[in-house]
Amino acid sequence: MKLIKLFKDGCDPCTQMTSFINEQSIEVSESFNIMENINVAEKYSVMSVPVLILLDNEGNEVDRTIGYKPHEIIKLASQL
Repeated sequence: MKLIKLFKDGCDPCTQMTSFINEQSIEVSESFNIMENINVAEKYSVMSVPVLILLDNEGNEVDRTIGYKPHEIIKLASQL
């Protein structure tokens, strides 16, 4: 399983989510700025940020959370 984060610079919820992830020592496998990686945003149909997506070992989406929701971040991280 791996956790990927999609964000945008200057996005307050994105900054809050990143701080929370760091405080909780949650391991994010990959992090993408959607403005620099539009292809990744399109691949995962991201319409709003921040987004955390949990992928299985084959790269299939298992779960996702949109926005800064600490309880949902913890739920995703518990599945790693």
